[in-house]
Amino acid sequence: MANCYLCGIKLIKNKNKSKDHVPPDCIFPVKKPLNLITVPCCIKCNGKFKELDEKMRNHFAILAGDKSQGLGKKSTRELFRNNKKMDEFISNTKLHTSLKDKNGHPGLLYFFDEDEINLWLIRLVKGIYFKKDKTRLENVEFSVKQHPDIKPPSCESFHVEEGLEYCPYFVYKMFTDDKNKNLAHWIFMFYGHLIFQVTVNN
Repeated sequence: MANCYLCGIKLIKNKNKSKDHVPPDCIFPVKKPLNLITVPCCIKCNGKFKELDEKMRNHFAILAGDKSQGLGKKSTRELFRNNKKMDEFISNTKLHTSLKDKNGHPGLLYFFDEDEINLWLIRLVKGIYFKKDKTRLENVEFSVKQHPDIKPPSCESFHVEEGLEYCPYFVYKMFTDDKNKNLAHWIFMFYGHLIFQVTVNN
């Protein structure tokens, strides 16, 4: 009998059993890859992420612009139809002194809500780990870093173990820390534009 990869509850068909896509299938265009990662999940946990999945997709795609291959325009239209969502996006966009234009003026940088982006990215790590090892990732510590100042390489030249089949929407790599074998670092790149790092301390 399968268990939910997030909460660990036993899954029962026609009662609480569902499956989760990792990453969420909404970050891909209409023509989605055929080999998306799926993991066993309870209906309750799966439902918790529906709104956050769409929010991350919209914000990622808007920030990536043309690199999102059309999803940015769709996400922008969706935000314009909802004043609350638009106001939230604008309020999280602030001047950043380390990013300057050719005239030396500070650039604008979007700051993700830390609780939301941490929850969302840790869920991806847990899902991919479960798919690989068939066990839940628990009793570990997570730390998340955003890298808005890094200009990502093209996904074709991004040295990854897996994920190129989802390029440019999602590629990833996991590697063990050379100095501390208890640390595993997960690097995620979205739309060839946004890079995040999740460190797992076992």
